[in-house]
Amino acid sequence: MIPLPKLHDDSESDMEIDKGKELKNEKPAVTDINEIVNLSPDKLWEKYQSKLSDLKGSRADTKRKIREKESQKSSSKTKKHKKTPKIAKKPSETKINKDVQFSQLTFKANVDLADIIPKKKNYSKLFIEAEKKQRELKSLQVSDPSKAEEIIETEQWNRAMSRVEGKKQKDDVKKLHKSWKQVQKRKKVSKQRLSERIGLQEKQIHDKQEKRKKHIKERKELKLTNKIKKRRR
Repeated sequence: MIPLPKLHDDSESDMEIDKGKELKNEKPAVTDINEIVNLSPDKLWEKYQSKLSDLKGSRADTKRKIREKESQKSSSKTKKHKKTPKIAKKPSETKINKDVQFSQLTFKANVDLADIIPKKKNYSKLFIEAEKKQRELKSLQVSDPSKAEEIIETEQWNRAMSRVEGKKQKDDVKKLHKSWKQVQKRKKVSKQRLSERIGLQEKQIHDKQEKRKKHIKERKELKLTNKIKKRRR
């Protein structure tokens, strides 16, 4: 009897080709030549054994991945063939409890509106107060210089603390006077613009009224001329 050659399954050959490709794609670790030259024979043998174990492990991983893929394919095919039984939906039953009492809910806000709404700065008042304070401090420097120094020091500390907290101190007389002047200037400009706007509106109304009167007069004259022409005929 002549022994027949063994027939290989196509799927197994494809798997082997894929394995070969994956092994080819695996890039070898870059090693320094000087390090290899300086190593002893025992160390080289250990390195060689570790490399072999790494390669075996990578091959085992590739085999495991192929098996997982095949199992996933087979499970997906079985899921397609199986039909999921339809579950009949039960009608929803809503139960109302008559003993439940609905009460009004009251919410209290602990937020003060004064903290949210920004206050308008009265620069004239601040300027007068700062000027008065400055005059009193100057007179105190003459009468009691030590007490005046204490007041100045406490004020400086208060300013520093307020700056740390992010608050602005409005007690500089020169700056307050400048800001007050700017406010007065803005008020003057806005007042002037308002008067100009009012004057323009009044002029427009007057012009419209005059135009209307003129049109009415022209119509009356046209009617009269038409009547006279009809009578002459």
